[in-house]
Amino acid sequence: MSAVPSHAQSRLRARVISLAIVSGVGISLLAPMANASASNSPRPIPSGQDTVLPVAAPLTPAPAVAAPVVAAPVVPAPVASKPTAVVAPATTVRLAARVAPKPAPRVVRTTFGQRVILEARKHFGARYRWGATGPYQFDCSGLTSYVFRKLGVRLPRTAQQQFNAVRHVSHASARVGDLIFKYGRGGAVYHVGIYAGRGRMIDAPHSGTVVRLERITGRYKVGRVR
Repeated sequence: MSAVPSHAQSRLRARVISLAIVSGVGISLLAPMANASASNSPRPIPSGQDTVLPVAAPLTPAPAVAAPVVAAPVVPAPVASKPTAVVAPATTVRLAARVAPKPAPRVVRTTFGQRVILEARKHFGARYRWGATGPYQFDCSGLTSYVFRKLGVRLPRTAQQQFNAVRHVSHASARVGDLIFKYGRGGAVYHVGIYAGRGRMIDAPHSGTVVRLERITGRYKVGRVR
């Protein structure tokens, strides 16, 4: 059986239904057939309306599946380590004993008279000999002339001559380094020594003795060289 166009089928179905209604026969029987035909045939397009063809829905792309985010491993930040002190092996070091510097020698200003005494004391013990002028034997005036000569002062040779050459001072004014002149009757000087203070003098007394420190006795006069 040849296929009937869809609009012809619609007209045929309408005529059948009309005849059935007119005759009143087989409405119940024709209803299923009409429904079946209606379901199988396309619905007529009303006249005067534009034909709208069904448009296929646009293809919606499947949602992109996000790639699983893999967390990067957390690397702990390097902790700055404290510098470790390098301890050198202990060594035994012997330190030289600190030697305290020697203090500067104290400069002692000595008077001329003190220097005379210092020089005279160097000859303690030298034997007396009449007319000797040192350096190992002396008489009284030989000792005094030798000592003063060491200090740059020249005295005459004998005790009387020395008395005459110096300035005379009182006993109260006597000081270390002055000359002590012993004298006899008439004022003649016969012996000389060097005043050492506290009523004593350094001299070469007489034969059988040595240069020594002794007390001043008898009559005497004081003479000053400087």
